[in-house]
Parts: sequence; C-alpha cells; structure tokens
Amino acid sequence: MMDGLARASPQDRYDYYSFVAAIMDRHSLDRCVSASTSDVMKWIAASQLSDAETETLFRVMFNARKALGQNLPKAQVTPGEVKKAMLAMGAELDREYPIGTPLRTRYRNTALHLDQASADDICFVGQVGLHLVLALDPTSRDVMLLMGQLGVTPD
Repeated sequence: MMDGLARASPQDRYDYYSFVAAIMDRHSLDRCVSASTSDVMKWIAASQLSDAETETLFRVMFNARKALGQNLPKAQVTPGEVKKAMLAMGAELDREYPIGTPLRTRYRNTALHLDQASADDICFVGQVGLHLVLALDPTSRDVMLLMGQLGVTPD
C-alpha cells in the first residue's frame, strides 16, 4: 500500500492520511496504535466507517494499487523541499503548541527520549505529528507525507 501511495497523486496521499487521522482521533483514547498499514487495517476492522470513509478508503487503495501496477515512478523530493517543509512544520508546532506549555513539553520530551517514553506518549507524538503535517500547505504536506511514512528520500 505504501509503495503504491508513493506513486499515487498528492490528493490520494492527503485523503489517506486524513482518513487515518480521523480514525486515530476516534480510537486513540481506548487503544494506541501506529499509522502503519497493518495497524490502520486493524483499526478499520474495529471501526464502523461512514459511507464517505468507506468510499475514500477503497478509492485510495484502488488508486495506490493501480499506480503500483502501472509501475508509475515514485514521487521525488529535493533537499530544499524537505528543509522548507520542516521549517513550516516547526512553525505549525509553535503555533499549535507554544513553547513552555505542558503539551509542548510532553511532545518535546517524548520526541527526544523515545526509548524512555510510554506507549501513550508515543501515540500522542504520532497523532500530533500527523495533524501538524495535515495542516501544512499542500506542497509541504506532501513532502512530509512522502518522507515520513512512505520512505521517499531526497534526490
């Protein structure tokens, strides 16, 4: 799925990760899971999807499989695009979670000491990170989605 998403359109990537964020928001309080394909599929199995969510999921899965089957090239990012996107994400983090607030401290401590973090803290960082990425401008958002989950590296 992820290899196909790296070959699909930016809109398909946005739709997929918006869908994942919505499911994370519904389930993060009762079970913390990651945004990996296998965990997302477990969430989906345990969720009651709306008709719109079901349509989004199947459309994106079809488009990702189609792009993979057609052997379309993976989207590429440049170091300059990555730097711009990282700066934009940092600005969004500062806006949403100002320095000195308890949630920003939790985010920082977890991100810096992942090996010592609780499962809830790791889930919190993942959920916050996904929402920060989805709030970016379309170009920066796509760069971050490609870099974060899909394993695309700068040229």
